[in-house]
Amino acid sequence: MSEGVCVSCSRDTSSKLIDMSTLERKLLWLIMLGVCSTSVMLWMNHRHRSPVTTDASFLSRHHTRGHRNSGNRWMVVSLDSVYQNDVSYLDDVIDWNIVISGAQPYLDGCRKPRCTYLHPKNIKDLRLYSVRHIQENGYPLKNIAYLYAMSKSAEVIYDLEYGVKPTVPMHNFIYSDHTHGLIYAGNTIFNHYKHFGQPYLSPVAFPTSIKEMQSRYYQLCYVPTPPIQQGITTGETPLYHDQRQKVLRISRGKTLDLQFDTMAPPAFVPRGRFSVVTSGNTLFTRDAFWVMLLPSSGDSVLDGVIRGYISQRLLWETNGSVGHMGVTAHRNHNPHINFKDNDILVSNKADLLVNALETWTCDHSNSLHECLRNLVRHVVSKDILAEENVASLESWIQDLDNMNVLPDSKRIYSNKQYSRDQNCTKIHFTPSQHNHKIYNLTSMSVVAKLPWDNMPICPEADEVKEALRSRSPAKYLFTDVLLIVEINYPQLYSATRTVEPLYRRYFPNILFCGPSMESFHEHSSDEWSHVEGITEGWHYMYDCIAFAMKMNYRAKGFLHIGDDTFLQIWNLHKLPRDHVWFNNHLQAFNRSVLNSPWRWWKEMEGRRNYEQVLQELKEISQRGAEGADLANRFFTMYVQNRKTLDMMFGSTCDFYYVPNRLKDMFVFLISLLKKYKVIIEVGVATVLQGMDRRENIEYVPGKLIFGDDRNRVQELFISDDYFFHPMKFGRWLKTDDGRTFFCEKLLPLMEGSVQFSKD
Repeated sequence: MSEGVCVSCSRDTSSKLIDMSTLERKLLWLIMLGVCSTSVMLWMNHRHRSPVTTDASFLSRHHTRGHRNSGNRWMVVSLDSVYQNDVSYLDDVIDWNIVISGAQPYLDGCRKPRCTYLHPKNIKDLRLYSVRHIQENGYPLKNIAYLYAMSKSAEVIYDLEYGVKPTVPMHNFIYSDHTHGLIYAGNTIFNHYKHFGQPYLSPVAFPTSIKEMQSRYYQLCYVPTPPIQQGITTGETPLYHDQRQKVLRISRGKTLDLQFDTMAPPAFVPRGRFSVVTSGNTLFTRDAFWVMLLPSSGDSVLDGVIRGYISQRLLWETNGSVGHMGVTAHRNHNPHINFKDNDILVSNKADLLVNALETWTCDHSNSLHECLRNLVRHVVSKDILAEENVASLESWIQDLDNMNVLPDSKRIYSNKQYSRDQNCTKIHFTPSQHNHKIYNLTSMSVVAKLPWDNMPICPEADEVKEALRSRSPAKYLFTDVLLIVEINYPQLYSATRTVEPLYRRYFPNILFCGPSMESFHEHSSDEWSHVEGITEGWHYMYDCIAFAMKMNYRAKGFLHIGDDTFLQIWNLHKLPRDHVWFNNHLQAFNRSVLNSPWRWWKEMEGRRNYEQVLQELKEISQRGAEGADLANRFFTMYVQNRKTLDMMFGSTCDFYYVPNRLKDMFVFLISLLKKYKVIIEVGVATVLQGMDRRENIEYVPGKLIFGDDRNRVQELFISDDYFFHPMKFGRWLKTDDGRTFFCEKLLPLMEGSVQFSKD
């Protein structure tokens, strides 16, 4: 700064010095020297008053909130042992800045500019108030790394434990400001291990006093993205010591290799409910930076756990939620990991902490950071944390204030977890138990799910007997596809008792969609998943696949069928799962033609209502409003595929598949179809033409039969087709001919054991 002043002065006066006498020049230089010295002194004085570096201060004070792009994403890792000295496992993490904290003065493998290593000797240059606490026993150095990332305009900080390897690309976290998601509707503390398919296990610091059954009910809503998002680590998953030992005895292994349901959708824990949040695999957005301070508890595991519970309670003051995102990382066994038995200590602390937080309140007149102060003092008064945490908190607040990271005083007092002007959807969700080993710690055994959950349809068939005997997986597996089975009317839910055992062996992930949650539970199993859709009739049953997409299932694609659609999986499995699948019975119409023999073309829900969708798409495009990019892409692709926007299409929609990569486009278009009440048989068949290139849409052969032909299933069936609709399983399988045909002809085809041949 001083050099800049001096150089500036010399440049401005250089031309005038030519004509001056020697004495005059000396006097002028003395004056200039005084100005420069004064500038330096003022600058140094300013530095000592504010212990934040000039660059950091400038970045924080001039920080403007933008999209959470890769330049604003930071990953923080701490080294807690001399054995933790190799960070090469992070080499394949791209588009993230990495800051590592540790006690050793050197670290190989941390290369600038992508990676920064902070240690006790170089952090003093950061001029942070919190630096004064690094000499205190147990103070987490990781706190300085958080502040460093914040000073560099971080929008998200991914808090990672050493040895935990993120699953790349890191798409299982949510970076947008708002999202659809499942809001937990239960009253108990949420165990995310249960939600993701390990019902007998608990994360470390889950209160062992909790004995109630965890609810499987959720609300699907459009909400602000959770500012704290907790991931699950596979492999050496954090468990209570006692649970870990039991799993090892069951598996007869020396190391853990725990797996979870990788397709299960994220779950959001709202205000008024707790869950376990740690410092080992957790993402924080800028809205939660203020609650990131790790306390000093004397145990690094407890540090993260205590912060997790405290931060959740503080988020209640802003109506914030915690997201549980499923599998986001993996950790292999490390011989230097100390799996010490501190179950009683951690569990007791968790119980005390939850009780203390549930009874604490913050006065409505207090700001958010005042609530933070009061809550930490409250926890200290309960002997859960030591007194020195109060002082380190004050330094933390000062640093956040200097970097403009402290939240405003906005507090929300509402029991609502979603906007008042939106309708949420009832969900009953159960994770798949067919893709991974489940450890029952009561029976000390692996839960072995049979090839069919329920009694198979054809127990007498040789293929069924062999599958039950060998417990072998199916030949044709769709483990990466979500099968969505639509139930049009409440009285048809009884069909689930046939459809579920028919398809579960081949589709581990099934979601039923129908108009009544009560009717679903009356006729179905509590072990199945269901969304309450089609509440306005089958004309809008595209809601079912849209709901599944909004739930954020981690699927490769979404296959929608009717409860009476028979999937010929021996052919279906050959189709590329990144393409759209649709039947080849497509009828083309010109929008200018008002009359047609097809009933739905003439109805308001057909051509007339679709005209309104098209008009709104044009207006969105012209205004550059939200969704303009999708609208423009739709128009471009539609004309490219069909040459004109005047063409429309119609077809029965009891079979179609949309890959996950087109999810945003499909949900956007479906929202407009629903807004203007366009019937599915016009809407879906038409908008698919503008979603992707024509060569990426598979028009497959299949039977769509009507009238008296529905009684001629055996005659019309062709093994080279991809589906058959309708096949009324409930009635058809009760007849001798129907059962014989299914068990002796169709089932062997599904098992891949024989080739079909007509008699």
